[in-house]
Amino acid sequence: MYFDEFNNFKVMPPYHDGRKLLSLKDLNKEKPEIYIDTTNRTAGKTTFYNGYLVDRFLQFGEKFCLLYRKKYELEIVERTFFDDIGKIFFSGLEMISESKANGAIDFLYLNQVGEKESNKKQCGYAISISGADEIKKMSHLLSDVVRILFDEFQLESRRYLKNELQSVISIHDSIARGAGQQTRYVPLILVGNLLDLYNPYYEAMGISMRLDIKTNYMRGNGWVLAQGFNAEAASKIKQTGFHKAFSSHDYTAVSEKKEYLFDETNNIRTDIPNRGSYVGTISSKNKKYGVRYIWECECFYVSKKSDPSWVTAIAATESDIAEDSIFIRRSKLREKLEKALHTNNLYYDSMESKKASLSLIYNKEI
Repeated sequence: MYFDEFNNFKVMPPYHDGRKLLSLKDLNKEKPEIYIDTTNRTAGKTTFYNGYLVDRFLQFGEKFCLLYRKKYELEIVERTFFDDIGKIFFSGLEMISESKANGAIDFLYLNQVGEKESNKKQCGYAISISGADEIKKMSHLLSDVVRILFDEFQLESRRYLKNELQSVISIHDSIARGAGQQTRYVPLILVGNLLDLYNPYYEAMGISMRLDIKTNYMRGNGWVLAQGFNAEAASKIKQTGFHKAFSSHDYTAVSEKKEYLFDETNNIRTDIPNRGSYVGTISSKNKKYGVRYIWECECFYVSKKSDPSWVTAIAATESDIAEDSIFIRRSKLREKLEKALHTNNLYYDSMESKKASLSLIYNKEI
């Protein structure tokens, strides 16, 4: 359709290929509107999906929208998005970016290198989550978007934007109501590394409670997920002099294995001294679990050793209500444990204690 002679997009092993994920149906055997693709670092996810979006435009004229967290990321979007894939798949083409709507939206164009800009073809847009309010007002400008890509949706810092998920939902709804329709199918592709099992997207979709590191594919209501591992990429990283020098560091080890940087299964610890300030008792499946704040470790610790003198326990779920336990949906104990979970300061003496804690946090039987 456009610039046919410059389109050399193809996927060759061992590089990442997301086509299987994009072909899957969700739990209801329907076409999902959210695709989640995660692997270890340097596996080629970004290269595949950036190339895939450009290929779909060149073949079928399907425009795309790139989603970033902050507005400053839009300043050189034509370089961060296109430079690498341009060299690999689309040699002879260049990307041009034009800021519109007071910086709220960047219009993206493709053009043949050396040709007049008047020959350029608009291929998509770039917007930021922090500009959700402006996007809502300008949504008519995005009415021809076919799919949205959000790369690096998980963060190493775990410092997500305030109300980030709400803003992403608002942006999607604004785009999906375009083209004269109240709502239309606009898939969102989330791409990331194996970083944060308790990121806000997984929590909202119930993935955190279901996902196991051994899982390769998972289906949900309206979404599908791939959790891969590129062994060749991991091996090459491991063999570099830089990674050899830091081979004993936990961060280095994560990039060489199929595991999350923040994997709360590692928070099951028996070496933590079970002494400190008693915070409360969790009642789950007819068993009691004690919650203590361990001052010397500066963490919360949940164990099978509860304090029998503690009069009232907090029921993890409504089904755990008993004579000596009450159910409070937003209890102080739940809020403390939820905060500790998200800051990686929550530990357990066993898997049973962990499940009791998560049942309380999520108000749902684990």
